Amino acid sequence: MEEPHLLAGLTAGYALSLAVVYRFDEPLLWLGWAVAAVVASGAALAWLNR
Repeated sequence: MEEPHLLAGLTAGYALSLAVVYRFDEPLLWLGWAVAAVVASGAALAWLNR
């Protein structure tokens, strides 16, 4: 997958998941979303900078 497509996919996934979490507004959902966002960001950075 090319870098621009990966970044666009990550951005879209981030925005969509944020909208879902915002809609339900549950503390545990926010915590899970934050952990998943950090893991996804870190994995993408590690993969792109290999």
